[in-house]
Amino acid sequence: MLVLGVTAAALLLIGFTRVGVRVTRPAGGSARAMLRLGPLRLNLFKLLKREEKTGPPKEKKPGKEKRISPREIPEILKAVRPLLGAAVRAVRIDRLYFALTLGSGDPCDDALLYGRLHTAWGALRPALREVMRVKKEDVRLTLDFQSKERVWSTDVSVTISVGRALGIGGTALYSVWKVLRKQKADGSAVASTTGG
Repeated sequence: MLVLGVTAAALLLIGFTRVGVRVTRPAGGSARAMLRLGPLRLNLFKLLKREEKTGPPKEKKPGKEKRISPREIPEILKAVRPLLGAAVRAVRIDRLYFALTLGSGDPCDDALLYGRLHTAWGALRPALREVMRVKKEDVRLTLDFQSKERVWSTDVSVTISVGRALGIGGTALYSVWKVLRKQKADGSAVASTTGG
């Protein structure tokens, strides 16, 4: 009974663990991407470089490749479409920080761009908050008529719980499998009718 309880607690803990990506770029610096796996933080760029150094990909042995026919794509999209909304709602923006200082030496252009960006963000912000959960948000647009360059920085962190990710992913795979199985059954039925 104790083992069952410990296993259930461990699975529950894993289900609530959050995974995601954090992208940061200081003003005038280079971008950095961190992969978050619960309490672990891994540098995504270093991981990708390490994979590149391992050498060229191994050649696949020739075999039977399962291909999705064009007529199956609309059915798959129809089956997966409801899950896309659930996936977007499951994702949480833990931090949304973006700062842009406009300065190009042309005050007129900068003022016009500043107005357009403010209008665009004013329209986008309510829609974003309606679709996704945003914990912390700080978007700053400033004008600097003395500066001759545009400077920007960002810090964006997006996560999803392992339980929700597995649930949505599993449901999506099952939906696609059902569509492919139905198409295969329909195809074999047609073949047997024409053959007979």
